[in-house]
Amino acid sequence: MNLTQIVEEEYPELKPSELINFKVRENNEVKTLISLFKEWLDLSHANAIEYRYDKMGYHTIPVKYSPAGGASMRLTLLCDKISSFVCTSELCSEDITSLCFLIGDFEKHPSFTSSGEFFMPLINAHHSKTKNPLYTLVTTHLQSKINVLGKRNANAIINIYGDIGDALGEEMNGGIITLYGNANSRVGSSVNNGTIILNGDAGEDVGSFMQNGRIELNGTYQTISRHIRGGEIYWKGEKISE
Repeated sequence: MNLTQIVEEEYPELKPSELINFKVRENNEVKTLISLFKEWLDLSHANAIEYRYDKMGYHTIPVKYSPAGGASMRLTLLCDKISSFVCTSELCSEDITSLCFLIGDFEKHPSFTSSGEFFMPLINAHHSKTKNPLYTLVTTHLQSKINVLGKRNANAIINIYGDIGDALGEEMNGGIITLYGNANSRVGSSVNNGTIILNGDAGEDVGSFMQNGRIELNGTYQTISRHIRGGEIYWKGEKISE
């Protein structure tokens, strides 16, 4: 699968250097990532059904108290397992890009749209180990829109090609996220630092509870949040946040 051709078909104006001659890798590292991703999906779903949600989607009262080793604890242990794998393997940034193309078979899983929660601990751990300068994520081939991509980004530079779901860059603490596509609501929600550049359209509530950092909007947007506590938002180069 030639990633350059796919991106150029979707975005003919782009000639991203990091995608030249890129081909999906299916080595042992990528196979392990797929296994970890599937495990994360199942645990994330198990964790979700242990809680009752209100109409806004927030946890309220646990349906049952999870014993030691419940889904929430197992998710925490899985994050440790991911970090350990990154530290001890020969994983490279191209393997993480390849994973994007190999998760399409899991789109019908009920936790799939939350899988941004999987990618960022992976990228943060890898960046901490290698100081890799750039990570490339691709969603152009997916029917489902992934939420919270870039959540809690520590200091990585991330390029995303394709449309995504809600809360791009939520709670990020540094780095740069550039999206070549459209985003749904709450771009930059609760950002603490760093920069988000959106080369597409944004939905409602941009910058909700933003603390610091910078959001650059180069397409249309529906609404800017009325709950911005700090930072700066620009629209086509002009500052629009107070």
